[in-house]
Amino acid sequence: MLQEEKFLNPAAFTAPPTLQQGNEGRNDIKGFGLTQVDLSVGRRFPLTDRLSLQFRADAFNLFNHPNFANPNAYIGFGPAYLASQHMLNQALGGLNPLFQEGGPRSIQLSLRLTF
Repeated sequence: MLQEEKFLNPAAFTAPPTLQQGNEGRNDIKGFGLTQVDLSVGRRFPLTDRLSLQFRADAFNLFNHPNFANPNAYIGFGPAYLASQHMLNQALGGLNPLFQEGGPRSIQLSLRLTF
C-alpha cells in the first residue's frame, strides 16, 4: 500500500448535529497491516543408536519490522488522536508483549536430548 492510503484527512469530516449520528460507515477506514517474518531452523545429531541431540533456533519478527496499533480516530479532538499511540504488541494487552504478534525481534535457542 502507498503511504497516502494511510493518511486520514480530518478536514473531510464534520461533527454531526447534537443528538444525531453521522453517516460514516462502520470500519470503513483501514488500519495498519501486520508484517512479521518468523524463522525456525533445526538439526538432529544422532549420538548412539538410541540417543540423539536436537538443536533448534527460532527467530520471531526476524527483520524487526515495527507494527503499529490502529489510531484512536477521535476526529474532533485534533491530529494527535489520528496517529498511532502504541505498538501493536502493547495495545493488545494480555501476556508478555515480547511473544505477541508484532512484538520486537526475539531469538530462542533450544537443545533436546532424546533417549
